[in-house]
Amino acid sequence: MSQFDVIIVGAGGSGLAAACSVAENGGQVLVLEKLPQPGGTTGIAVGSFTAAETGIQRDAGTEDTVENHIVDAAKFAPSKIESRNNSELRDFFLHETATTLDWLQSLGVSFIGPNPEPPNRVPRMHNVVPGAKAYVAALQLALRKFGGKLICDAPVDQLLQDESGRVVGVSARVDGILTEFRAARGVVLAAGDYANNAKIIAQYKGNQFQNIDGINPFATGDGHELARQAGAVLVNMDITYGPELRFVPSAKKPFQQWLPVSGIWSRIMAAV
Repeated sequence: MSQFDVIIVGAGGSGLAAACSVAENGGQVLVLEKLPQPGGTTGIAVGSFTAAETGIQRDAGTEDTVENHIVDAAKFAPSKIESRNNSELRDFFLHETATTLDWLQSLGVSFIGPNPEPPNRVPRMHNVVPGAKAYVAALQLALRKFGGKLICDAPVDQLLQDESGRVVGVSARVDGILTEFRAARGVVLAAGDYANNAKIIAQYKGNQFQNIDGINPFATGDGHELARQAGAVLVNMDITYGPELRFVPSAKKPFQQWLPVSGIWSRIMAAV
């Protein structure tokens, strides 16, 4: 049995970012990823990062405030969905966007922008260069630099709990062997959405939606299932929204897969 301060389930963008933050601040962190490589849905995303009061905005002469961003963010979803939003939590995230962007840049991620993104009243969209794979590459390198540990091909089967019900670790299959890992501070579930779990979709949305495939075939609601097994209450599971436009990916790696994600050439691409 191995002991860590924090265990992260899922090595997509959010999981790797959480792990880097833990390791950078001196914590012992383990990331467990069910696939042979990290990336998750972030690895196939466009890579935009919407933020207010950023240095990139100031350099472009864009005047903005987080307060205006909070107002504009409420305009994206239909009112029946927006009415169920956790405003307090979203406001917290939006107040941290500029700091997070600075942090990503400190790890070697390059951005261009800001670009318009209606209904945002001013340009707030910062686009990563050359694409979203830059997040994964930079965060993975940073995690190694900070001393964090990443294990792929390691699906998590169960959250471990003590007598009081507190989550104290996970049980995962590593090299086909069921292995327990303990977390002194906590477990972060960053395993993605449930867009390709027909059972969950049918349960919360209705049978007529269960045959609609999501963008990421591996987004099967693993984190939701783990949380539910541990006694968590799942909320707003019937709310799904977008995307309105979808492209079928090529079987070949796109050209941007061969472009640099760090160093002088990535900075040159960000400048042009």
